[in-house]
Amino acid sequence: MEHKETKATLNSLVEAIFELRWKLPQPDLQKPPLVDGNYKLAVGALFTRLHDNYPEHEQLPSSALPDQISAYVVQHRFKTVGAGWPLVQIGQGILTVNDIQGYKWETFQPRVTNAVKVLLDTYASMAGDLQVSTLALRYINAIDFDFQKRNVLSYLKENMGFGVELAANLKTSLDGENPNAMDLSLQFQAAVPEDSNVTMRFFRGQKTNGPSGLMWETSVQARPGTVQSDISGITSWAERAHKLARSLFDALTANVQKEGGD
Repeated sequence: MEHKETKATLNSLVEAIFELRWKLPQPDLQKPPLVDGNYKLAVGALFTRLHDNYPEHEQLPSSALPDQISAYVVQHRFKTVGAGWPLVQIGQGILTVNDIQGYKWETFQPRVTNAVKVLLDTYASMAGDLQVSTLALRYINAIDFDFQKRNVLSYLKENMGFGVELAANLKTSLDGENPNAMDLSLQFQAAVPEDSNVTMRFFRGQKTNGPSGLMWETSVQARPGTVQSDISGITSWAERAHKLARSLFDALTANVQKEGGD
């Protein structure tokens, strides 16, 4: 009788990402957005204001892109001392706060609040009109998984409550039921936070300097035009998005052995 495995080792979080996007001038929707006239000055001001927590400034290769084609592309990274994580990234129309191993919401959330407040204050001091267009909170997780020896579709169904089955007439054309590669994505409307979507994506991926494994990304995203452009509205959304992402994580991993992490 085949032994039904119900446990696997859940690796530490791959990455947690908070993302804020703001509207860029775009009088013609058929053409790319116009250049944000305050952006380049804002980069220097942001680094100065965030320097105590993120003293290292890394200029990414994407910073060489012309302003006219760099909308919503991260170009600068402000890093903590040592490993460099957690960090803040900025581009024309986009700000992110990122963390990896060692992440805890209790310390990540204040970093998000501080980075957003500094961004809003910086633009306000330059008489800039920063209107938030959307927010997103994303978590990428990984499970050690041998795709050669185990059926990933069976594992998802038995351990993570996510069933994908092939009809009999499909199986006849295939050499086995275990896929060589996988990228499954589902999007739902979230009950809370309102006016937000939640996406769950399961795929075969590889951690840095690690083996291939089963990875999944949980993303909560506010629908464009539904977010208030003030620190109170943004932090309130982030708190509710975190609660949703956390509840989904707990449900998906109820039968998966954990190694800690939030």
